[in-house]
Amino acid sequence: MDKKIYTIEDIAIYLCSETIIGDKSITVENLSGISDIGKGSIVCAAKKNDVDIALKSKAVCVVLKDAIEDRNGKSIIVVQDTTEAFARLLDLFFKDKQYPYGVIETSAFVSESAKISSKAYIAHNVVIGDNSVIGENTAILSNTVIGDNVIIGDNCKINPNVVLNDNTVLEDNIIIGSSSVIGGDGFGYYAKDNIHNKISQRGNVIIGHDTEIGSSVMIDKAVIGSTKIGSGVKIDNLVHIAHNCSIGDHTLIIAQVGIAGSTKIGNWCTLAGQAGIADHVEIGDNVIIAAQGGVVTGVKIDDASILFGTPAQDITREKMCIISYRKLPEIVEEIENITGKRIKPKKM
Repeated sequence: MDKKIYTIEDIAIYLCSETIIGDKSITVENLSGISDIGKGSIVCAAKKNDVDIALKSKAVCVVLKDAIEDRNGKSIIVVQDTTEAFARLLDLFFKDKQYPYGVIETSAFVSESAKISSKAYIAHNVVIGDNSVIGENTAILSNTVIGDNVIIGDNCKINPNVVLNDNTVLEDNIIIGSSSVIGGDGFGYYAKDNIHNKISQRGNVIIGHDTEIGSSVMIDKAVIGSTKIGSGVKIDNLVHIAHNCSIGDHTLIIAQVGIAGSTKIGNWCTLAGQAGIADHVEIGDNVIIAAQGGVVTGVKIDDASILFGTPAQDITREKMCIISYRKLPEIVEEIENITGKRIKPKKM
């Protein structure tokens, strides 16, 4: 579908919906979010309050999970998942920027030994080192620096000001946000003669297919071997992953998470904002670390655990501890009444 204005019937077909209630011939001018619904638009609504807002708005069509009778004159498209429908409508109404694939801009520096697909795009001021390989339909955007022996697969997008250090490997369908550094030196030192002596970092970073990495993310290369990021992983902005870590497939890592060296994280995990994971931790599959959770060195976490707090504990027990702590004054008063003695705090 390449036209910019669609009928409700067009959109229903696009969303694979078989249920339209109301006039399906009306044209839809744009897509709106629930907080700012424009005239003549289509809007997706999931929560009851959102449905009420949508039905009272100037939208001509509302996408819902269930059919309703009182629709206030709106046309309704019924879908199985309104979130998926909204995501697909974003792609329908708002097109991604198209790059001139097959072009290497004149200001780019590309080593003679590098292999660049004839269907790749290399933007202004990009630097590509010796023996590096860039795949088809991959866009390398302005001011990005790609070291020697780097391999980038097909359908990747490397945003401006990214650094991919030597020997980094990116599989297909990867997005890396601006100002991220992949394959920098890990933080490794040993003390001798009152000096912190650097331990050389000789490994690399390998990133699996369909992974997205936000802006200002730092992923350090291994001391020896590889720091590994699995397939389908989604990493938010401002995340640091240290040397020799392994991140399992489809794991979510939210903003400002820090993961220390040699930690292994399983598949389908979620590390919420500002969680801190110490070194040599082993985290199983389907684990959730709540926001600002702190996991201490060497801990092994079982599959499907949900942890909270610092040090991170089972979330149910930790919540009980918090509730109990808030009740301490009443508990102390009750004990004093029973014993007839006042509990005095110790002098510091």
